[in-house]
Amino acid sequence: MILQYQFSTTKPIFTLPEVDKIISMGEANLEDAKIDSTEAAIQNHRSSSISWFKRNADTEFIYKPLLQMIYLENVNNNWNFDYDAIEDLQFTTYGPEQHYNWHSDQRSVPYTDGDKFLRGKIRKISFSVLLNHEYEGGEFEFEVGAPHEENRTEVVQVKTGEAIVFPSFTFHRVRPVTKGKRYSLVGWICGKPYR
Repeated sequence: MILQYQFSTTKPIFTLPEVDKIISMGEANLEDAKIDSTEAAIQNHRSSSISWFKRNADTEFIYKPLLQMIYLENVNNNWNFDYDAIEDLQFTTYGPEQHYNWHSDQRSVPYTDGDKFLRGKIRKISFSVLLNHEYEGGEFEFEVGAPHEENRTEVVQVKTGEAIVFPSFTFHRVRPVTKGKRYSLVGWICGKPYR
């Protein structure tokens, strides 16, 4: 699929006190990250710690502005994807030498189990909100070029509280952090498979 805009960045979605609250909530229940619920070859492909935010009264201050942002980005980028669900939000930390190699977020088949609101659906829009700047390395990078192009990737930088938004089929990675700790909030917007 050739898109006019392969990704976009936003203005700040959260205030600095809200960012601090999100980090505090996220650090309370960290676990090692997995890929498709397995740990096979995890260190070579992905190395980070995560926790999950379910949608409830305590997290609505996070979900509400994110859903408003997704609506606007979907329209303004002329993606116009049909969607009707959001997965639980993932809080992610990357310490020194931690990373997430090239991958896309889109599933090869629709969900068949788990959350009843996700069954039969695929990921369509992904987003990553940066929650701090006290680190080095950890650049967010997209594969944007065609195979014959010399410069096939683009590093995208945002400020604390801002988001990077992109179709879930887009290949991307987080380069290794070299100093400090990188915090982000990641999410996926889902809908019925493309027709």
